[in-house]
Amino acid sequence: MFKLIHYNLMTSSLSFLIHNLPGLLAALFYAFVSGSMSFMNKVILTSYHYDYPDVIMLFQVVLTAIVVDLCRMTNICKIPPWTFQRSREFFFPSLCFALHTTLALAALSGLSIPIYNVLRRMLPLATLLTAHFVLKKTPSYGIITSVLIIVIGTVLAGLGDLKFHFSSYCNGLLSVVAQATYLTYVQKTGVEDNTSALSVLHINSINCIPMMLIYTTINGKLLESFSFSGFKNENDRTSFIVAFVANISMGCVLNYSLFLCATLNSALTTSLIGVIKGVLTTLVGFLTFGGQPITFMVVTGVTLNAIGGVLYTAVKYFEKRKQSSNVHTTHDHQAA
Repeated sequence: MFKLIHYNLMTSSLSFLIHNLPGLLAALFYAFVSGSMSFMNKVILTSYHYDYPDVIMLFQVVLTAIVVDLCRMTNICKIPPWTFQRSREFFFPSLCFALHTTLALAALSGLSIPIYNVLRRMLPLATLLTAHFVLKKTPSYGIITSVLIIVIGTVLAGLGDLKFHFSSYCNGLLSVVAQATYLTYVQKTGVEDNTSALSVLHINSINCIPMMLIYTTINGKLLESFSFSGFKNENDRTSFIVAFVANISMGCVLNYSLFLCATLNSALTTSLIGVIKGVLTTLVGFLTFGGQPITFMVVTGVTLNAIGGVLYTAVKYFEKRKQSSNVHTTHDHQAA
């Protein structure tokens, strides 16, 4: 009897793991790339003092569009070509994406990595709200509780930040709202229209090019970036160019991993992945790029952030297990 129960539990767990493996791998891939990008962006913005986040964003979407289109034309990947109709349907999420990336880079230039990560963890709250209004989904009490713990931790860490930059905090919070909006719309598009992550990335990149080109031209940052001192200094030129190209290339990979995670998982899960990678980058960030003054409020806030992330992961796991068990039970009854 006990052997039979043990066998059924093992079979159920294995089936659950296999069924959710693509989403899990996509989430881990996004967490790794996203965590790496926080430090790569910090290197470009602070170590080299390349204060042109919107220009970085422009180069990222241009490179992404070129690479994906070349893959499409050479049949490496099968996605539909860009059309004006598809572009128009995805215009609003693309606008939110452009706003998020630009504001996030601007916030990172004025914040330490630990505080930047803490601010980013307001994303689950924003995602809960947008998912409720756009997808008409109401989360469980466990999910709401975990998100509230994360939000409380964020507020405490912000109150304990001795290097408070009001504009950077505003940019960070606005970027969170913009990201929550486009993540929810990406999930909606993937579920309703069965659109692949690569196809979404293709449309989004092409949509963002004119937006960012017009914006960087009007504010003068595009022309100003061409006279950046890093290009003229022979000692730093090579290392800067290598770091710049690596940053843009990694940005393309990040965008793909994000859309892949959002199409295979929920928008809320994608936003909570930031909590997992945020714990590690926060700990490293306390010791790098000038560090972050360690105060009781900051430590308490970061700890609550981590607890909320672990709680969310546990609740989400058991909810999926329950859904999977219900599906198997239904099939068994139908078969009988």
